[in-house]
Amino acid sequence: MWMEEPALAERQGPGRPRSQASHDAILDATMEILIETGYRDLTLQKIAARAGVGRQTLYRWWGSKADIVLEAFSRRTAQEIPAPDTGRVRSDLVQLMEESGKVLKKVSGPIVLGLLAEAALDEAFAAKFWKLFQSQRRAVVKNILARAIKRGELPPNLDLEFWADLFFGGLLYRLVGRQTPIDRSFGEKLAKLLPRP
Repeated sequence: MWMEEPALAERQGPGRPRSQASHDAILDATMEILIETGYRDLTLQKIAARAGVGRQTLYRWWGSKADIVLEAFSRRTAQEIPAPDTGRVRSDLVQLMEESGKVLKKVSGPIVLGLLAEAALDEAFAAKFWKLFQSQRRAVVKNILARAIKRGELPPNLDLEFWADLFFGGLLYRLVGRQTPIDRSFGEKLAKLLPRP
């Protein structure tokens, strides 16, 4: 379900240029370890060892473990959860919710919970997390709704921000609460709330 990363040359500070191969190896290693052990047991030492780089490389390129996870996870989820375009707004939203639920039920859910916990404790990281969430996942919902407005399925004055909040607010609530599923049925109930034109 996430942000286009700035070019490496734009992000890096002074010092040796960032190697794209090392960068990719670090992100790949991070996801591998997350899948194996989960967010809580992931350490910079484990990432560095798996990627074949020194820990100083991680400190030089990222501010924290959470920053590395956020970038690695955003790269993966951008590929994992497509933006549906069935030609009907309600089926698009149902499909998006269903696919999001499948991904979050596996390894992605615990990672998102770990990142949410970090965001609750670190204001600077929270800004990065929500900027990423805003630019990637919320944009998908807003694009689905904007297409539907152009097709005449929804009112032209629909508040896209509100409906993106409603969609993801429900999704995140169910993810954190872990009591009710994020599934097709939930997507259908939300889609039925959409106003008619």
